[in-house]
Amino acid sequence: MSSSSHVPADVVLLHFGGPTRREEVQPFLERLFQDPFIIRAPLGTWGRRKLGEMIARRRWMHTDEQYAKIGYSPINRYTDVQAQHLDKLVRGLNPDSRVHVVNRYTAPFAREVVPRLERESSRRLFLATLYPHFSHSTAGSSIRDFDTAWETVHGVKTRTSTRVFSWWWHQQWVEYSWQALREALERAVAGVSSDGGGSKTITVLFSAHGLPQKYADRGDPYPHDIRAHYAELVRRGEAWIRASAAGVECKWELSFQSRVGPVEWMRPYTEDVIAASGTKNGGTLVIVPISFVSDHIETLYEMDVTYRELSLRSGFSRFERVKMPNEDPKLAAVIFAVLRDFGL
Repeated sequence: MSSSSHVPADVVLLHFGGPTRREEVQPFLERLFQDPFIIRAPLGTWGRRKLGEMIARRRWMHTDEQYAKIGYSPINRYTDVQAQHLDKLVRGLNPDSRVHVVNRYTAPFAREVVPRLERESSRRLFLATLYPHFSHSTAGSSIRDFDTAWETVHGVKTRTSTRVFSWWWHQQWVEYSWQALREALERAVAGVSSDGGGSKTITVLFSAHGLPQKYADRGDPYPHDIRAHYAELVRRGEAWIRASAAGVECKWELSFQSRVGPVEWMRPYTEDVIAASGTKNGGTLVIVPISFVSDHIETLYEMDVTYRELSLRSGFSRFERVKMPNEDPKLAAVIFAVLRDFGL
């Protein structure tokens, strides 16, 4: 054990947050669309607040209908459970260490948590996000929000801290995400085998949360993180299919979902790939939520409802989705391993 393990640490787990009931939907949307990392426009504080309120008023009823169909967002609960798992691991290094949760758009907010964190340099500070792939719109926004709250509360900039901006590349996460994909492939292959006269084609569609194309053009690293992770999982998947599923043909695709507004987002769009692949390939669709670690509206509604219905209309006979870690303690073990590599 390194000597640094004898120094108590505060680990702040940063995540998106989500509305847990109807009353939280509009405030959630207001905070989301007031975020300068989400809508990058030269607006002052007043103008940004008014724009966020206007967009939220226009969108909240439609958004609330979707959240209502999934029982509202479970993401906060999953984040809390992961924090509890991680806290046990961190306290195993030092019983005085603690794990804290900060959400970006729903409580607990940074301004509520930061006052509980000490300014003294006798405690180490680690910031880790639950976004495996870095984007300024997600991890960047959360870390900036924390820094702003720290300076507001303590009157100085954040003391020396260790920041984990992305961790998709860590061997334990690559292995975990591959095992989740392999389990879905096993279920899909079993379905193909049980249908003697059906199509033996499986389309494996990796769907990542989208990003406006102009953000990618400005150098946001998110597209590169996603594509590198995708390439590694395809490499493993192709090897597994060759060794374990003779006679089954796999088609591998990467797409982007959840675009909002009239601007151009990263292509190809998930719904376009589903429609084209269903018509061309038929058979089974396996959808992989590559950029997510918790079930929320993008998986429980956009994928499980919208994309499932679209896939069956487009010519697929089966729909399979890779499971999310959610409350699995192995996700906390991955975050712990990453933090250890960063000096925890």
